[in-house]
Amino acid sequence: MDAYILSFPPPAETPVVVSSASQQRTIAVLAFDDLELVEGDDPVGEVFAGELRSSLTRVAGLRVLGPETSKMLRLASDNRLMTAKELLVTAIVLGEILLEGGRIQVNTRLVGVPAGNEIWSSSVEAHVGDAIELQQELLKQLVGALAPSLDPDPVQGPRVEAGECSDIYQMYLQGKQLSKSSSSRKRGIELLREAVAIDDQCAIAWEAIAISSINWTMSGFAQAGAAARRALELNETLPEAWTVLAEIAEEEMRWTDSEEYFLRALYADPTNVRANELFGESLLARGRVKDGLRYTLEAYRYEPIWDFHVWMAAVMAGNGELALKHAALLAEKYGSSSEFVINGMAEAYLIKGETELALEQYRLFGDEVPAWFLTCVST
Repeated sequence: MDAYILSFPPPAETPVVVSSASQQRTIAVLAFDDLELVEGDDPVGEVFAGELRSSLTRVAGLRVLGPETSKMLRLASDNRLMTAKELLVTAIVLGEILLEGGRIQVNTRLVGVPAGNEIWSSSVEAHVGDAIELQQELLKQLVGALAPSLDPDPVQGPRVEAGECSDIYQMYLQGKQLSKSSSSRKRGIELLREAVAIDDQCAIAWEAIAISSINWTMSGFAQAGAAARRALELNETLPEAWTVLAEIAEEEMRWTDSEEYFLRALYADPTNVRANELFGESLLARGRVKDGLRYTLEAYRYEPIWDFHVWMAAVMAGNGELALKHAALLAEKYGSSSEFVINGMAEAYLIKGETELALEQYRLFGDEVPAWFLTCVST
């Protein structure tokens, strides 16, 4: 086995950064940049960062922002640190990755918020078959740099053990990233299936197949369900695999099974964004509005750009104050003249019983709102 080339500073010498707004350590992992890509190469930086993010969510005491909020922070560029501060982020993980000649090189930086100072950095190189062990070492060093008092060992164990998937890990990364795009999903799934044909013991590859195969057709459900069950046979702590089974059960109106699968997903990782979001939607649809709102708010903790989700759940739950708060946040993002913002504010005021304020919002639509509708609202 190839040795690692590491440049980690000793954890004891690493400064601790704690957000003044929140004592809970909050971290955002942005997509890594792919180095030296040439035509025909498949990028893996987004998925590698996603794997690191998914491992960090299993560390107790960390708040890890989800992929959509992390993507927004990456796009924020010059405004990134200010936006991160507003989201109560303690530190941001940035990185670069190079896959070449059967080897993997990862350069990683941990940047403090709001100062933008570099807290910790590393450059790690190994044989690509040792990438899992490399990733786990990165996780420990990141946690040690951000919050030395926390136990870096995952509560439910790692997503994948060192040594597992070693023969196919590069194929896994490439296939999973390709499968995330509608234009390359088919090729990505094919690559993932090639990977499990070589190593059918790789649970995370089966999970990736399950996630990518859902296309709301009977054949898609059959393939996704089979892949999810295979993933869980190998590792029952994979929340996305449980969530796939829950989605299928929802579509087939097997409500009891669906709830069991969602709860199994959240037992494996209570912070999983997708499991919380979809379970919240499921409960709202079945009229369990208080529970649905609770899980929606839990998802929002990790994806704080999802104000629309919370607004919708609050409206369904009849919580006017919460609906108004998130309608106002949407107005800050999209402008108060946006049609769905105007409608959002109006509905929130109606729930609160503030009819005149609701009518003021509806009148902003002008002639698009008929007089009979305004009369109905006023009475």
